[in-house]
Amino acid sequence: ISKNKKNMKLIFSIWLIAAFYISKGQNKGTAMFIDKLTLVSSDSRIEVNGKGDTVLISEYRNPNIKLQTNSDLTKIYKGTPFFNNGWFSGSMILDGALTKKGFMAYNLTTNTIYFSLNEKHNAIEIKPDEFTIKGIVFRKYTKQYVASGEIYYQQLVEGEFELFKQYYCKYNPRNLGETTGYEMSGDGFEGYFEKELIYYTIYNNKMERIGKKFSVFNQSEGKAKNFAKNNNLSLKKEIDLIKIVKFLNQKSL
Repeated sequence: ISKNKKNMKLIFSIWLIAAFYISKGQNKGTAMFIDKLTLVSSDSRIEVNGKGDTVLISEYRNPNIKLQTNSDLTKIYKGTPFFNNGWFSGSMILDGALTKKGFMAYNLTTNTIYFSLNEKHNAIEIKPDEFTIKGIVFRKYTKQYVASGEIYYQQLVEGEFELFKQYYCKYNPRNLGETTGYEMSGDGFEGYFEKELIYYTIYNNKMERIGKKFSVFNQSEGKAKNFAKNNNLSLKKEIDLIKIVKFLNQKSL
């Protein structure tokens, strides 16, 4: 792994990988099999390898007290669960009013914020109502819209029609069955983090995911479809979506 392009050491143990994705059950038998319920990453870092892939590297310490041995190993994951794959300066709002500034990492898979006063302090896991990272404001809309869930969204357009953006990430393990932790694959990755952007429109307090059909705009379907056709706009492009929603808001005035 090349450390020249990027090497950011996370200042907390990543329980996400150890306690959720890998811990699907407990191995029994010899000490060669890792007790996956207690296996916790002791050190994790983000790097860019020689192929230009951003990877998450987690080192595990798994002492076996009975046999007085250590089952140490390193796992490499393609991609990371973090927004923009790292830590950034940011701020968050607590209790509706108190603003706290610091160093933040946004875990997209768990909708969790890791917050530290600076790079030398340990991080805490927190779920504020609103936070800003890299100039982007993320908010929960649970109280406004039932369908929003415990997810953070970026609001792109306000008005009668609203447009929201979700940064989504899912983890795909290399092996779906029972593993010992020592298997190898052709590319050497333990699993893969895949990110995508999902867009939602809200009209009359109803939140719907935007797909391929203009029917998501309800009674304004025809207006949206004609406007998009006349201006060569697509529902697949964010910049085009913004234009369409703003157009509908202007027509509703």
